[in-house]
Amino acid sequence: ATTAFLPPGTDAFLRRRAAEISAAVLGALALALALALAIEGRGLPFDPTDSQAQPRAPEPPARVADVPAPQLHLPATEAADNRRYLLWSTDGFPEIVNGRSSVQPRFTERVIERARGFPSPESVAFLREVGVRSVIVHLDRARGTPLAEVASRPLVGLGVERTRRGELVVYGLGSESASSPPARSDRPARSPRRSR
Repeated sequence: ATTAFLPPGTDAFLRRRAAEISAAVLGALALALALALAIEGRGLPFDPTDSQAQPRAPEPPARVADVPAPQLHLPATEAADNRRYLLWSTDGFPEIVNGRSSVQPRFTERVIERARGFPSPESVAFLREVGVRSVIVHLDRARGTPLAEVASRPLVGLGVERTRRGELVVYGLGSESASSPPARSDRPARSPRRSR
């Protein structure tokens, strides 16, 4: 209806022009999408000089592969803590209770919750019951938490040995019940020793 007032052939011209514009817009969108994929695949922030600073891996603490396993590393309330302990456990692959991926396993959550008052008689008894043989407290990660003063808490009557390794306080829960596999069904999973 609007082309009635336009010169003859204008309607066909406008249709051709719209098709050309649509093709140009589609081409530009395809080019923009390809460019966005190339930039995203390269990593952000985009740095054409390739001088991106790489993140530093956290420095590992003193070696604990020789500490009796299974081990529980504390504090363990934050995902970042558990991820560090998993990374550091690749030094000798001791069995550890800590673990985290996208979810927190119920068993691990329960152990961490029950270990909050460590080294209380209740927490030590529970940890022994589930088969934990050593508790390793990372003092540098415990600042501002109830575990910050753990190294000075009394151990009388607990049957626990405490040693210091730099920023680590290592507690041996050494007892016969701790060295034998726990009888409970929710004990830490035993994984076969990996060969190097």
